[in-house]
Amino acid sequence: MSKKTRVIIMLFVLANAGVFSQSWSGLGNCLSGYNTGKMIDYQNNLYIAGAGIASCSNMKDTGLIFFDGQKFNPVSGTEDAEIYDMTIYNDTLVLGGGFTYAGTDPWPGPNTTYHLAKWNGSNWSTGNVLGDDGFGIYAVAVYKGELYIGGNFTQINGQPFGRIAKWNGSQWTSVGGGFPLTNCNYVIDCMAVFNGELYVGGEISLPNGPNGNCYNCVRWNGAKWDSVGGQIGPGDVFALCPDTVNNKLYIGGPISYAGSNTVHTVAVWDGTTLSAPGWCPVDGAPTLAMFKNELYVGGLGFNDTILAKYNGSSWAIVDKRHNVGINALCVYNGNLYAGGSFDSIGGVAAKNIACYGSTCPQGVGVQELQVSGLKFKVYPNPAKREINIELTASPQPSPKERGFVARVKNSLGQNIFEQKFEKELKINTSDFRKGIYFVEVCDLTPNPSPGGEGRLCHTEKIVLE
Repeated sequence: MSKKTRVIIMLFVLANAGVFSQSWSGLGNCLSGYNTGKMIDYQNNLYIAGAGIASCSNMKDTGLIFFDGQKFNPVSGTEDAEIYDMTIYNDTLVLGGGFTYAGTDPWPGPNTTYHLAKWNGSNWSTGNVLGDDGFGIYAVAVYKGELYIGGNFTQINGQPFGRIAKWNGSQWTSVGGGFPLTNCNYVIDCMAVFNGELYVGGEISLPNGPNGNCYNCVRWNGAKWDSVGGQIGPGDVFALCPDTVNNKLYIGGPISYAGSNTVHTVAVWDGTTLSAPGWCPVDGAPTLAMFKNELYVGGLGFNDTILAKYNGSSWAIVDKRHNVGINALCVYNGNLYAGGSFDSIGGVAAKNIACYGSTCPQGVGVQELQVSGLKFKVYPNPAKREINIELTASPQPSPKERGFVARVKNSLGQNIFEQKFEKELKINTSDFRKGIYFVEVCDLTPNPSPGGEGRLCHTEKIVLE
């Protein structure tokens, strides 16, 4: 056997060893709840954002933490922040959300900000643009050197804007007139750059297109808006994921049609044509990511599948669970990280965050919580105008001494309701949109288990009709 042949064989073996050694690893117990919303690699750290992420050890509840490869670290000034999306603009981490403050000064103060904030790894700077109008920023992206923000807002600094705007470093300007309020222009959920154009997903129409038609995914070339092969729906487009190797854009959400194609959860766009990449076994698709040249799709477990992958020709189920979900996927240090509401994945114990790959960190130093004994009854399900919560079982001390907090979150993990109570609670849902929600009830006292710390939580899925 020649030296050249031996080298080729050795390289083949090594390459495939990396493929076959992919495995899941848990990362301790620092994250609590299914509300991990977004993850991003910034300054060689994995930043993890969400609505009220809880952490262990000596860390406070915070809306933003980062993982340095071995341990979780708090980001001060985000204790009450609800962060929905993140991007990197001019070497600064930009966060959009529903928060009214990010920083360390007493509120209100010089770091007071509404819905948009900037973090350079050490310090905060304000992004006060929307004002305290009750709206939010759900998507942020960089396109042609400018910062784009999208959401359900209607003004910036008192000037009218239709759910999208761009920042050139000195001022905010309109993006082709934006999305005026119609039956379809409710919210922008996601944005991504593909083939030199900015793609925008959500519950939106085509600007200057047929009045009242819901397209839910459109594109902007810097001068004008255009469709993405037709209408996509009936649900919102929640996630967009470019495949730069095969020059495709994957479009995810609770969708069943894309143009003239019947799809399930995921559609694919090649720059000219929409098509169906087979039947995706996941429902909802709040998050998509490319890893090792395959598309990974996270879901909310409505049909028992929370994670699946697509190799360009066929689907494979990665994990099946019920009433749990994956809200965030991100590639960091050559591995795929998944965040959501689960206590195991791929047969490995993992509390709401896990790593998949061949070089995942081991022995992340955190104390495991013994969470048990907290039970609630949440009814009716399906619900129409109200949700009732009743405590049915609790460890000592008594409910009045303990206290609880109830949160209702939408399918993106965004917090839309929060209230403290003692034993029973009635939630008026008449203003909520129809769809899937999660009701989370958490204990307000430390875990009474020996050596335990953190909070006990109970989560249930609710359908609003």
